[in-house]
Amino acid sequence: MNAVPTVTGFVSDGELIGHYEKHKLEFPDCKNQYEYLQRARTFLEADLSTIGAEECKNADGNTVRYCQATNEYAIIQPTRGIIVTYFNSSFR
Repeated sequence: MNAVPTVTGFVSDGELIGHYEKHKLEFPDCKNQYEYLQRARTFLEADLSTIGAEECKNADGNTVRYCQATNEYAIIQPTRGIIVTYFNSSFR
């Protein structure tokens, strides 16, 4: 597996805002939900070998991506490019 071709974003603006509010302390360099979204897109669109991440499919067919070096974790619906979640697992 490799980079997800196109990341469209969260399913709605409400979902984006909700996820940003929930995870903003995990990404202090993101000043708003748009920077958080861009960071998620960058993580999901990057080549796995470039960022040192691993990915697999979960039971729902979604792509799960994790980078041990940065503890970034994301789930995306690959057929639609919809981000399900993006967070830093150090805070779990």
